[in-house]
Amino acid sequence: MKVLIHSEPILAYKLKDLHGADRIITTNFLINSAKIGVPTEIINKVYDDYQGLKIKEAHQLNGILKILYIQKIESNIDLLQMLKLISVFNQLSSLNFNIYCQENYIGFLENYTNEHIHFIKSGIQSEDGFFLEADIIITYGSGVIHFLKQKIPVLIIGPYGLGGWVTPENFFYLLKTGFMGRAGGILDEFIPVEIVAHEMLTIKDFKDLPSICKANKKLADKLPYKPLSSSPEIIAEYTALQKRMNDPQARWKLQPALASNVLFENNGETIIIKRRYIHDTLCSVSNEDMPFFQAINGTVNCKELNKISQMDEDDFWEMMYALNEKRIIIF
Repeated sequence: MKVLIHSEPILAYKLKDLHGADRIITTNFLINSAKIGVPTEIINKVYDDYQGLKIKEAHQLNGILKILYIQKIESNIDLLQMLKLISVFNQLSSLNFNIYCQENYIGFLENYTNEHIHFIKSGIQSEDGFFLEADIIITYGSGVIHFLKQKIPVLIIGPYGLGGWVTPENFFYLLKTGFMGRAGGILDEFIPVEIVAHEMLTIKDFKDLPSICKANKKLADKLPYKPLSSSPEIIAEYTALQKRMNDPQARWKLQPALASNVLFENNGETIIIKRRYIHDTLCSVSNEDMPFFQAINGTVNCKELNKISQMDEDDFWEMMYALNEKRIIIF
C-alpha cells in the first residue's frame, strides 16, 4: 500500500508519485485529477490545520492591530512568497507584523526585515492550546479554512496575488481558486502596497466584523473537507478496505465502480479503454465484454459481477486486481 501525503503547490507535484499512489491525501485544492490522469476517487482533499494551532483574538489592544502571517508549508516556494511579502510589510512601518514560520527560516529572513516585523517559531503552543494572538491572519491555501473556523479575519495574500478579505459574499469564489490569491490572478502576481495598507485600515474600523466572522465559520464548518491531522484515520479506512480486498470471503461483497476518468472508445472490432484528457490506452476489450463493464457501477457486488463475466473465480480475481492496478476500476 502506498499513500501519498502531499501539501506542495501544484507545480511541485511529481506525476510519477501521483500515478504510483494507491491513495493521495493533499492540501492542494487546485489539483485537477482528471487532467493529470489520476481518478478523483483516490484523492482525499484535506485542509491544513497546522497541527491544531489555535489563535486567540487580540481585540486590537491599545488600538494596535496584531497582524500575523502564517507560513503555509516548508518549501522553497513559500520561502520566496515570504520574501515577497516582507518587501511589502517593510513599507508599512506604521503596522506591527508577526511571521509564524519554521525556525530554520528565521535567521535568513531577519536579514531582510525592518524593526516592526517579528518572528515566531512554529510548533510551540501553551498548555491551554493557545499560543498566538491576532486580529488579522494573513495566509493562503487550504489552511484558510482552519482559521475561519476559529472566527478570525483572514486576508488572503498568496502566489496568485491579493485575494482580499474572506467574506460570506466571496467565500465560494475564493474557494474555487483554492484560497491561493486573487481569483483570476496569475502566478507570482504583483502585490500593491497601497491596496494592502487600505485593506488593513478597512478591517480596523469595520463595525460588523464579528457577524462576518461568525458567518464565515458557518460556511467553513459545512465544507466536506477533513483536517490534515485526520490523515491517520483516512489511511486506516483504506487499510481496512485493502484487507477486505484480500480476504477470500469478504472481497465478494465489495462493489467496485469504473474510475471517473476512464472512457470507452469504439474502434469497430474492439473497445479501447483510455483516460480522459491524456487519452493514453489502458487496455482493449471486445464488444461482448461491455455488459460486464457496464455492470461495474458501484452497486453490483463482485459475486454478481463474477456471474456476469462467466469466468472461473481465479481468473476473475486476477482480472479485477489488474483493472484496479491500472485504475480502470476503484474499490
